[in-house]
Amino acid sequence: MVRINNKATLANAKQYSNVVIVCDSNTKKHCLPRLLASNQLLKTAPIVTIAAGEQHKNLATVERIITTLLKLEIDRNALLIGLGGGVLLDIVGWIAMIYKRGIAFCAVPTSLLAMVDAAHGGKRGINIGLLKNAIGGINTSELVVLDTTYLDTLPYKHIKNGYVEMLKHGLIADAPLFWKLATAEVGSLLLNESEINSSIAIKTKITTQDPTELGLRKVLNAGHSLGHAFESYYMKQGKALLHGEAVALGLIGELYISHSKNLITLDDLIEITNVLLAYTVRQKIPPKEVIIKYIVQDKKNNKTQLLFSLINGVGTCKYDVKVSEKEIAAALKYLQSIYHD
Repeated sequence: MVRINNKATLANAKQYSNVVIVCDSNTKKHCLPRLLASNQLLKTAPIVTIAAGEQHKNLATVERIITTLLKLEIDRNALLIGLGGGVLLDIVGWIAMIYKRGIAFCAVPTSLLAMVDAAHGGKRGINIGLLKNAIGGINTSELVVLDTTYLDTLPYKHIKNGYVEMLKHGLIADAPLFWKLATAEVGSLLLNESEINSSIAIKTKITTQDPTELGLRKVLNAGHSLGHAFESYYMKQGKALLHGEAVALGLIGELYISHSKNLITLDDLIEITNVLLAYTVRQKIPPKEVIIKYIVQDKKNNKTQLLFSLINGVGTCKYDVKVSEKEIAAALKYLQSIYHD
């Protein structure tokens, strides 16, 4: 993976047969003018716009974009630029992997979540029904344009959304970073590029060592076994959570499991839970049977075992940890006690 600035990326645009920009309805309004102003070559690039939102991260959207690319006669020597948050980068990055057996892709993340997470490591996923990232792939040969001024366009809840992934990166690999973020007033460090770069460095170091998730990369799934299940469940209920909100809930539940396995102390469980509560939304916690149904579909598991990545002391993480349905039930009960009226 190469992380470069706008000028370097767009200066190289001449080498491609075509440049196509894909944005969503939000980034077209708030971010596209800045991108177009950064280089004359982009002012003639075709613009493909999709609807914003997780509910559109599906095959219908993929087919629509590919159909447009075919109508434009875009060949495999083209550059596809994705301008948006994690949902859009997942969609466009995966299209770049499969269109004409693969074309060049430039990610321009416009949300904090995308800047510290989705734009790096090459994972691309599309939802099938309510199952998160049921299909996809990994392609690490992307270009990433990091421009933190796009964060000025975000509502505060989306800043908090990305902050959860920064906290997670600290939890799994950098205790000082976690406590620095955790003890700050919510949101006060979000435009500090030092912390953003530290978070990115954690993800890129891990994904560089294990690009295809055979081992170490699994630690990045901390909070996501329960988190993705919550995300799918609440989406079905018509009460969709932001990804960070779901992962914050997932981390709290999984931290309880870590404590039950003597991987973290009770003091750490209580203190970290109190930190993460600022990033969740009050929800009625679903029953174990419902959550298990989603977890067993998770690609991290096998046919007979539920495998989690659990915090093993602040700043470290264990992956492929076997978790029982009884332990999941206890974690859900813990979450319910937190939100009990």
